[in-house]
Amino acid sequence: MSRPSLNFSEWFVVSFFLALLVTLVIVSKVSSWKAKNDLLKMRPVETVRIEVSGEVFRPGVYELRAGSLCGEVLERARPKRFADLSKLDVKAVSPQSLHIPRLQMLRVFVRGDGVEPCELLVPVGARISDLKSKILLRKEGNSTVFRSRKMLSDQEVIFVGKRK
Repeated sequence: MSRPSLNFSEWFVVSFFLALLVTLVIVSKVSSWKAKNDLLKMRPVETVRIEVSGEVFRPGVYELRAGSLCGEVLERARPKRFADLSKLDVKAVSPQSLHIPRLQMLRVFVRGDGVEPCELLVPVGARISDLKSKILLRKEGNSTVFRSRKMLSDQEVIFVGKRK
């Protein structure tokens, strides 16, 4: 028995898909060739070495692209909790050497209905419970806030409400 040949519409569909496949292969090859040429034309990225020391978890020398910002360097070096970043502009171009000093004093704000608002300078490592002797608590003020042994952070705001 002889096998019947494909009819015209079946040949058309098969040839269409073959032509589509060949076109896709050609487009892919041309695109990869253009990408290689574009990569060869690109100039190498200039890098700088930045030394980071002080109150950071990862001190050392970092190699970043030229013109990197201080914020990018800090992301890699990871400043510690009591690192003094107040004098550092994170949007400025990073210098060759960056030393992060340790905070000496913390600025803490005490606010709320139960206390006279004030701003305190306390040593690093102070706790909320250490503030009770330094503030003026009103009659209706809730002093239970000052039982906490939590360490204070720089620029922290302590809210003292009224007693219930």
